[in-house]
Amino acid sequence: MLRLQRVCSRVSLLIVSLCLAVLCGCGGGGSSSTTPPPQTPPSNLTYAQSSLTATVGVAITALTPSVTGTVTSYAVSPALPSGFALSASTGVISGTPTAATPQTTYTIAASNSAGSANTTIQITVNAPLAPPSNLVYPQTSIVANVGLAIATDTPTVTGTVTSYSVSPSLPAGLALNATTGAISGTPTAETVKATYTVTATNAAGSTTATVQITVNPAVVPPGKITYPQSSVSGEVGQPIATNIPAVSGTPPSFSVSPALPAGVFLDATSGGIYGTPTAEIAKANYTVTATNPSGSATATLSIGVDPALPTLFELGTTQAITTLLSSGTRVIAQDASGHWTLVDYAGGTEVADGDQLPPTGISFGGPWPVDLRGSTLAIGVNNGIEIRSASDGSLLALVASPFINPVNGTTADNWFKLATDGSYLCAGTRTNLWVWSTSGAVLLARDGDYSAAQVFAAPGELRIALGPVGTGLIETVATADGTSTLGTAFSGNFAGWFVDGERYITTLSTNAWVYSKASVEESFLALPSVEKIGGMGEWLWTYQASTPGYPVNLYSLSSSVPVATYSNGVLAKLVASGNTLGLSPYGTPSVKVIDLSTSTPTSTDVALPAAYVNAYTAFSPTQWLVGNVHGTVVDGASLASTPRFLANGAVLSMSGSLSSVAVADANGFIYQFDPTSATPLQTIPFTSSQVGFSADGSVLAAAASRVDSQYQPDRTLNIYALPGTALINTWPYMYPGGTDFLGFSLAASGNNVGQVTGTFDGSVWHYTRQVTAVTGGTVLWSDTLSKAAIPQLSPGGTLIAAPSDTSHGASVTTIYNNGVAVTAVPGFPIVWLDDSHLLVQNGSSVGATIYSPTGVALATPLLPAFTMPVQPLSSGLVYSSDYNQILSTSTGEATWTSGYPYGGFGAAANGYVVFVSGARLVALSQ
Repeated sequence: MLRLQRVCSRVSLLIVSLCLAVLCGCGGGGSSSTTPPPQTPPSNLTYAQSSLTATVGVAITALTPSVTGTVTSYAVSPALPSGFALSASTGVISGTPTAATPQTTYTIAASNSAGSANTTIQITVNAPLAPPSNLVYPQTSIVANVGLAIATDTPTVTGTVTSYSVSPSLPAGLALNATTGAISGTPTAETVKATYTVTATNAAGSTTATVQITVNPAVVPPGKITYPQSSVSGEVGQPIATNIPAVSGTPPSFSVSPALPAGVFLDATSGGIYGTPTAEIAKANYTVTATNPSGSATATLSIGVDPALPTLFELGTTQAITTLLSSGTRVIAQDASGHWTLVDYAGGTEVADGDQLPPTGISFGGPWPVDLRGSTLAIGVNNGIEIRSASDGSLLALVASPFINPVNGTTADNWFKLATDGSYLCAGTRTNLWVWSTSGAVLLARDGDYSAAQVFAAPGELRIALGPVGTGLIETVATADGTSTLGTAFSGNFAGWFVDGERYITTLSTNAWVYSKASVEESFLALPSVEKIGGMGEWLWTYQASTPGYPVNLYSLSSSVPVATYSNGVLAKLVASGNTLGLSPYGTPSVKVIDLSTSTPTSTDVALPAAYVNAYTAFSPTQWLVGNVHGTVVDGASLASTPRFLANGAVLSMSGSLSSVAVADANGFIYQFDPTSATPLQTIPFTSSQVGFSADGSVLAAAASRVDSQYQPDRTLNIYALPGTALINTWPYMYPGGTDFLGFSLAASGNNVGQVTGTFDGSVWHYTRQVTAVTGGTVLWSDTLSKAAIPQLSPGGTLIAAPSDTSHGASVTTIYNNGVAVTAVPGFPIVWLDDSHLLVQNGSSVGATIYSPTGVALATPLLPAFTMPVQPLSSGLVYSSDYNQILSTSTGEATWTSGYPYGGFGAAANGYVVFVSGARLVALSQ
């Protein structure tokens, strides 16, 4: 077996050797070779982008080809745009274009020895890229609520933007779209107001915009809606008092059903009801619905519109003037009742008027404030503020602001005012500072206690002292964006702004500093007193209202020595306005006008046709006005000739005859009216607080006004023959000094007059009563009494009913015939119905008795108690000025009454009742 294996191995070696020999011999020359396979051309050449848009100066992202097979070189035709390059070995296109090129198709070839493959690419090179600009968001201030999606705020921008970013991060739940810059989302957490900066970027640069975002707590459904006036009685042609509700919960929008009466409107933002009715409509219920995203609430109002009342004339303001302001060509006067009137100064005509509803549930010394600046008027109302045009009084906006109402129920904790140019409205509360445009849009809202802040509202900025930043600093807040700057600390305690706001005053003890608005000290004065200190122009003043003599001291800014001192009586009023100081003593009908417009102040004492001045305003040292406690507004520029009044003021007395009425006003005129016409039949220049007509209107008795006490000392009694103003007789009385005249009665025939006069002996008064002919002469009857009780004369004048007391409950009435006592009856004589019937009040309660001239009780009608004059219309009817009613003397029931507001004075004539309604004298048919 072993041998066999060896043989096989040798045979194998032999065979291998033979094969190698054969192989080595092939091909001759002692060598051999092989032929490689043939090469194939490239194929499937592509680029990821078949179209490229580039920008000059901006490097492109390199484009790398994909290809099948071997490529020995790459080529392009035509040549690539300037700045581009094609790698011949890799086919990569790269570079930074240097010139704009229109869209062009380029062919790239990938080659080897066997052939090539082609592809095309379109390339456009745009002009150099500019940075984006003018990034603007439609909503620059977003006020959102937790859980409510905001309206998407998408910006506009100039140029190309590759991305948007924001800093700091948006409130939770809100997001910025990095491609479009839109802000959207639903906030999930409450966030205080903050400013967010959005940046729009491209390769060439960026631009920014800011957005303020506040996220308030989740929306609370509206709660109870409470209107100050739940029942509204309007009149065609007369504006209703604006009626804004108080609503709890997140501010809603409002709607009403059914539609309100013609001319009356609902403000959808505030819920306020306002307007001037244009058509009569019966009283009906209207449902107001307040809605926000979380729910709704309703309130029901009763509204009716009465027919228009014929107006004889507008009275303007009728109570004490609380505010008197002037601006441009306009004057506004507001009285204690909350009635305001806007007057054109040049023409003296009323432009607009209105009424403020009285504050509900609070008392803080008067009606809501009003303000007039530039061409804007602001009227405070319950739960809000009216913004009006000073040109025509039209309503521009209602601002719902229950936060303006006093919060502690007794004092005004909050304030509002217009900018000095009328460009915006601002307000301060215990929690916020607010600024609104004249269209009612919120321009600014800042947190903090601004209720006690002393703010000067300058155009474009608020200058704030005693605000939340501290008592020793002035904060200036721009109304455009709310940016705040602080002045340097000042010395002393803030005492007030100069009238023009360019300076302010600080005090410590009796020292005073004057600073510029930028808190640069300009002056220091050591003064004897800093009481009621103020400043205007280059002048300071103090008013020592707690020092006998009550001096007003006037200083230049450079000296502690007064340039002038003005002594006053107690309770004098000092008002700075129009480069002047108006100084009015208490009661006395005069004013001192101090001109501060020149380098040397001057003062002028002016006598006035009105006493008890309590308001002053000035356009200039020569154009100024005063207002008094009776609603009178006097133009000071007119006093050198004929006094001009911008309001008729209060009615002081009225009396009626068969055909006309006499009306005495606080301006010092008696008007005779036929109720069918608004044109007075005649005007008598005489200030009277008691007028009396004969039945036929041919005789008028008028007593000089007693309402201004010793400040109008005339007590004359005049008797006039009408028509015309000829004096039949006059009894001159003066007070104080001598005999005081206390009142009269006139016989309906106009022949006799009864008078009461009094003298004071130093301890008690003594009164004399007498009856004479209106022409004077022999005294027909007289007596003396310890009470000033006026006798009542019968129509013929021969019968006299003389009460023993001014108290209805304590009086006994003695009846005289031709001066001889006939009888006495219990009670107080109200009026002779005719020569046979005397109406006597039974005490001070309901009920009366009609007596004959001999004291026989003829009837006992259940008439109400009377305190004011009663006018007999017949033996069976009387007009009561207490109740503005015509009453039956047989039943005591009213045969005529008015549903219109009544102002306390009225008289009947010619089938009409003429009465004061609000701020008008009106006539209503019986």
